[in-house]
Amino acid sequence: MSIKTVLKVLGAAAVVAGLTPYKVKKDEETGEIKAKALLWNGSYTPATEENEKNISVNVALNIPGKDAHDETHIYTDDVTVSYAGEEAHAEEAAAEEKVEEAVETGEAAEEAVEAVVEAVEAAEEKADEAAKAAEAVEEKTEEAAEAAGAAEEDTHGEG
Repeated sequence: MSIKTVLKVLGAAAVVAGLTPYKVKKDEETGEIKAKALLWNGSYTPATEENEKNISVNVALNIPGKDAHDETHIYTDDVTVSYAGEEAHAEEAAAEEKVEEAVETGEAAEEAVEAVVEAVEAAEEKADEAAKAAEAVEEKTEEAAEAAGAAEEDTHGEG
């Protein structure tokens, strides 16, 4: 089986998957039929005394499991207010207390982080001081080695 044959089979499968309806809904009262596929959706309304027969097909990407009525409506004319009474106030107070606790915990964590940063900075300063002291010891050791070498030359040169 060649690669061209495999690609043709996969392409044909994709076309069939895109065009085959995955949802067909029929309204028994009106006789309206709605169909959805991955790449299109359509509806058929039979002729009635008031209206003529109507067939509509829309080309669109439809994702299974996500319907338009599932989406949140951003703009609405209706405003709904629910009032739960004292329970809502108690829950609100409990939520405020939890927020305050979280803020206090966050502040304590921030203070702990600041203390760790200060300790790290102090350790860096001590490490710098130790490095400078080690350099000074190394310089003195080199000076002592040079002096010992010069003294040795003086002793060999005289003898």
